Amino acid sequence: MMLEAFFEDNPHLREESVANLQALERDSVNLLDREDSRCLLIPSKEVQPWLARWNDRFSQSEFFSAPDAAASEEGVRRMFEELALPMMREMARACHELWRHPSMRLTIASQ
Repeated sequence: MMLEAFFEDNPHLREESVANLQALERDSVNLLDREDSRCLLIPSKEVQPWLARWNDRFSQSEFFSAPDAAASEEGVRRMFEELALPMMREMARACHELWRHPSMRLTIASQ
């Protein structure tokens, strides 16, 4: 409520804030391309097991055995929801745990 009142009194700042948020969202896709983002990259030894798990899950899915199942927009949505999204959630949780462990942060940052 206080923020809304502030923006009502300062509409130009609301516009500036919205523009800044849009720029952040637009520019975030380039974050990992920056030279100083190396500490954010996951080491390949951490990624390799996930690639193997992804390949296993995908090859055992109906989308692999029936390629036409993934051809439709509905098939793509299902593939994302049933395969990709759960795997990304698992990876995000695992990375979160990795970053919570202080010795791993030091190891990753030094690579």
